[in-house]
Amino acid sequence: MLAVLGAGAVGGLLAALVHRAGGDVVLVGRPAMVAEIAARGIRVTSPTLGQWTALVPASTQLPAGADVVLTVKAHALPAVLPALSAASPAHAMSVLNGVGHADLLRTTLPTSAVAGASITVEVTRRRPAEVEHRSRFIRLAVPATAADWTTVEDLRAAAPPGPTQ
Repeated sequence: MLAVLGAGAVGGLLAALVHRAGGDVVLVGRPAMVAEIAARGIRVTSPTLGQWTALVPASTQLPAGADVVLTVKAHALPAVLPALSAASPAHAMSVLNGVGHADLLRTTLPTSAVAGASITVEVTRRRPAEVEHRSRFIRLAVPATAADWTTVEDLRAAAPPGPTQ
């Protein structure tokens, strides 16, 4: 299972894409956002990907053992570390802004494989549970050490061919 931790624009888009591709994904967020997603799903609009509503499972809790993609804002990272540690993921990949969080994640998750990735995408959350993908691309760069992770394979499988890879 893939858990996307952070139900904002990037996290919502990634979870919706993985869900649309048939992947086993859960979006983890705050209670109000989880309730909204449970009621309406995540509405995605995009000039290249089309428009759809993804009925992504959502939770306020990280499932134990799930691989994790962190999409929370960097300033929110300290607040999610206890839950992340308790979930004990095999793999944790962050796509947070900044560079200082990788060491903190490795310290928090000593038995997990941790990687920092970079995502290039223009996406905004217009309303709760509604994201607008504005760019004609989604590019995820991961280190070679994470290239064969199930997490990366799930994200790669969810990306349409062409300029979104």
